[in-house]
Amino acid sequence: MLSRLRAVLACAVALSAGGCFEVEAPILTKGDWAPIAGTFACKTMMGQAKVILTEQKVGLILPDYRYTDTDDYRLTARKLSPDFYLVQSEYPGKRAIVSYLDTTAKDHIKGYGADIYSAPNPIPAMARRHNVIARESRTQMGAVTITGKASDVAAFFTGHTKQNLAVVMECARLAQDSSVVHPKASISQPKSLPFSDIDTKIMRKLPN
Repeated sequence: MLSRLRAVLACAVALSAGGCFEVEAPILTKGDWAPIAGTFACKTMMGQAKVILTEQKVGLILPDYRYTDTDDYRLTARKLSPDFYLVQSEYPGKRAIVSYLDTTAKDHIKGYGADIYSAPNPIPAMARRHNVIARESRTQMGAVTITGKASDVAAFFTGHTKQNLAVVMECARLAQDSSVVHPKASISQPKSLPFSDIDTKIMRKLPN
């Protein structure tokens, strides 16, 4: 179970709880810096685990950033707003997973994924708006596969906000962590690992 939970942070979603987006081809080819390198205590609907992400930087001018975990997942981030990131996770032999991270709290990361529980479900309307197809994944339980023209798929993902996504994971940076920290950050040991706002209603089926 720990291996699967460590993969959760790299994917930025709780796969076993559902709620991740899947794409046939990666949508991000260059990564932005994000305050996610380090050691975290993470909690999902499946349980808790310690997760370590390592930052990799390529280039001095307009550098390209990647984040990897101990299970060989490679994370690429695109900054959508000051504290909200579109995140792509890649693993050899598997389709890329797309989700979101909220880093508003300096010692805390909140992961967002596909809202597969709400009624009416927001995913079909978003898919129609951006001219893409959303259906249940045939390879990843709980995932929503998004297909269409590359530009339309990218617009679908960059068009999301926290209001039409679901919280699927919460992580707290461990106080003993000494990994790369942005100069503006001030990390302290959190007192608790809050985990809420997960709707456990039966999943509303998407086309398959």
